[in-house]
Amino acid sequence: MTTPEQPPKTTTAQTQMRTLAHPVRVRIVTTLARLTYARATDLARELDLPPNALSYHLRALAKGGIITEAPEQARDKRDRVWQLTTREGFTLDAQTATAEDAALSLGLINAQLDHAKNTWQLALNSASTDQPLLVPAKGSALLVSQLHLTPEQAEELRQKISHLIDSYETQGKQTANTQSYDFLFSLASTSAPPPAEEQ
Repeated sequence: MTTPEQPPKTTTAQTQMRTLAHPVRVRIVTTLARLTYARATDLARELDLPPNALSYHLRALAKGGIITEAPEQARDKRDRVWQLTTREGFTLDAQTATAEDAALSLGLINAQLDHAKNTWQLALNSASTDQPLLVPAKGSALLVSQLHLTPEQAEELRQKISHLIDSYETQGKQTANTQSYDFLFSLASTSAPPPAEEQ
């Protein structure tokens, strides 16, 4: 007697990608990264969202393990304060990604790219204003490059950038007067894979 094949178990990464593949949730996560803690009512006002719509997305983010409540920051028992579960960011290795990972990652990257485009547009618009609070922070930049690398060099570059991010995140936690910066990094080969006999 054969037993029915069990569907593959959903991984934490898949749950996170599915949860974050929504532009509103990307905005919530980015805002929480900047504020560290935020009450639901403050988030609704900051993001200009109806409280019921925000509550729906907060529940989804909490269920996906992206955010958690911070009751110690609440003013009273009715106050709901939220924080990120982790500030470590998200990495998907294309070489070990499953077909489901690949499909979910496209939804995630579309939401992230939309957010990056809007953030960059805001920086460009604010550069031409005379309002000091809207001037883009030093270091805001768009970097686009086409590189010729071996797969080993590409992996080394990815690891170095990952370590640099970790290092600066650690420094930022120990430094006063920091500002919030979005960082989106994509490294992908645009070459056709070599023939099997060359691999």
